[in-house]
Amino acid sequence: MTGPIAPETLPVPASHLDLLTRPICGVFTTLGHDGQPQSSLVRVDLDRGCPLVNTSLDGQRGRNLIDNQKVSLLVVDPRNTSRFIQIRGDAELVTRVTCRIHPRRITLDAIHLADH
Repeated sequence: MTGPIAPETLPVPASHLDLLTRPICGVFTTLGHDGQPQSSLVRVDLDRGCPLVNTSLDGQRGRNLIDNQKVSLLVVDPRNTSRFIQIRGDAELVTRVTCRIHPRRITLDAIHLADH
């Protein structure tokens, strides 16, 4: 299940890397078999430039990932709630419990867009 990062993977902007490495909960959204979104709070980590989310393949989130790898991750800075990062991308099931997200679209809060 592991493989190289796809060439179309976007880099996470340095200005918001801290939101993926600090102990902050994010909102992780997967799609159910009926196409409906399912969101849950998760802890986020970073590996090789990609966000990581731990999950179990036995739960609804894991079953959703097996059926459809399109995901979204939203992390809001608790110190400044107008600062956030949203990442939409494709999940790679790295191990039985880790989901690496290959960003295809990244949205930052409007205040920090001028930084890039």
